[in-house]
Amino acid sequence: MSEKVEGTFYLDGLIEGPLPSIPDAEEKLRAWTRKTARQNLRFNLEVDGGTFSLLGSTPPVPVDTLIESPERAVVHALEELLRAFPPTERTSLVSTVHSIEYRVNFEIQTLYAIGPDGSVQTRQRDVETKTTAPPQPLTSKQKLKMVLMGLLVAVALVGISAIFIDYRGMIADIVDELTPLDVTQIEVKADPFAEYFTVSQKTINKKNRTLVLTLQREAGFPLDVSALQRAYDQATKLPRRLALEALAQGYVRCERFDKDGRFLDVSLVRIEPLRTHPTIQIALPLPRDKRLGRVSLSY
Repeated sequence: MSEKVEGTFYLDGLIEGPLPSIPDAEEKLRAWTRKTARQNLRFNLEVDGGTFSLLGSTPPVPVDTLIESPERAVVHALEELLRAFPPTERTSLVSTVHSIEYRVNFEIQTLYAIGPDGSVQTRQRDVETKTTAPPQPLTSKQKLKMVLMGLLVAVALVGISAIFIDYRGMIADIVDELTPLDVTQIEVKADPFAEYFTVSQKTINKKNRTLVLTLQREAGFPLDVSALQRAYDQATKLPRRLALEALAQGYVRCERFDKDGRFLDVSLVRIEPLRTHPTIQIALPLPRDKRLGRVSLSY
């Protein structure tokens, strides 16, 4: 964070462990994330087989948008999460969740851990730092002036940009955005790993706006270090060795392209659970401003 604005707060870190042994465990965790988001505390849920992780991703927000002090808000949210777990399972959770609240020339750092008794325990310290005062609200006259200036600039820009901008293409993009995405139109390729795992199913999770891929382990997948070493020693070509190195690391590259074949981004996807599970699911976020056309898994 480049600027430490007084009166703001942000949340980071994660809490992870086995899914609770209760009916509809994943849906209950997702309901918890939706509830905390309404309280300006944001967590992203990932489920991998029988385990889960909740990554704190609250960007800097004004403290006065929380219903109580930042520390109490986080503690109460985590206590509610723990109540979804049977008491004997709470100690199996690990938390690195931490928050920072900025006040005048110092910050309050708070760590939220899961204690031996399965309760939320906090550790807090104050650290001197250079902070920035929050911006002053605009007066009504200043707001009106900004609106008028904005209108004048917008009119001028539209006139000039019509010479350079493809408005027809922009309209086509908007139509794409409004048209429901058909999963059959998304090509998924994992050719470098064909003898180790395949993509057996692809679905769209509309609620979370993700493409969910089901990976199925094949007979050639090395299940342990010794099997990996044997396969690597027997590999005579570089592509196969690179694929085996990716399996050894437990991650593969995921490249995404739009419907016109333009590169969007690249990320790492964790496939290590295939060593112990015949199938796993990975969830890939859908682009918000482009129509996803192809996903490529490679080393």
